[in-house]
Amino acid sequence: MGSMKQGIGIILFFILLLTGRVASAQDIIVRTNNDSLRVKVLEVGTDKIKFRRQGVKTGPPIEIYKNFVKEIIFENGTRVTILYDRRAVSPDIALKEKRHGLKADFIAPVLNHITIGYEQMLKPGMNAEIKAAYIGPRISKAIKPSVGYFIKAGIKFIWLTEEISRGMRHSPPLQGSYFKPELIYSRYTTTGENGKINFSNYGFNILFGRQYIIDNFLTLDYFGGVGFALQYSSYKPLLPKDEEDVDFNYAFSHLYFGKNLPLILGGGVTVGFVY
Repeated sequence: MGSMKQGIGIILFFILLLTGRVASAQDIIVRTNNDSLRVKVLEVGTDKIKFRRQGVKTGPPIEIYKNFVKEIIFENGTRVTILYDRRAVSPDIALKEKRHGLKADFIAPVLNHITIGYEQMLKPGMNAEIKAAYIGPRISKAIKPSVGYFIKAGIKFIWLTEEISRGMRHSPPLQGSYFKPELIYSRYTTTGENGKINFSNYGFNILFGRQYIIDNFLTLDYFGGVGFALQYSSYKPLLPKDEEDVDFNYAFSHLYFGKNLPLILGGGVTVGFVY
């Protein structure tokens, strides 16, 4: 009789030991910041992991995105490392890369022209940009009345900057410091004391600037640079001094220093939006 009780006691002991192990059995989710969550993993999906806290058997499961998880250690000792592309996330948290920008020169109207620009990403760190301007508005009376246009086109080489949004690092393709080689062509007619003068300009500029993307929508870009240009005009000077007066001039797309020193200066500030 005593041996039977002893045997029953041993059996009960092993049952309690097994029950205790089952009760304490749990999975461990190791997050990318090395914090650990002791849980019961229910499902490992394409984008998310579903689990319940230890001891909770009812109610909706909790979800965590896989790009926040480094490893799962299951109760049987199996370890699963999560290798996850930080850009291949669920659509509800994905950041749409806006690769196009439309903007206007903020200072241009004060200098008697209206300039609109378009920018498009070619590949990460390299964007194409083109600008077109109408020369004509007479906001500034200090500049001689002129009518015409200019076109600028160049390639931006950008040092992309990272930002953190929705738990992910992201490099907006239009944001960062840059340098831009740029070609310029302009044609306009100026009315002065000696009548109308037709101008044509051909230039090459190296610009340095920085562009910000605000709230993944608005753009702010400021830039400046130096280059060289050729200028042709219909002006026929009567005296050498007359030619000097026309030689150094504001060409709307840039400031021209003259035939003897054919350098140019350019710059501006643009605002706009990305899409």
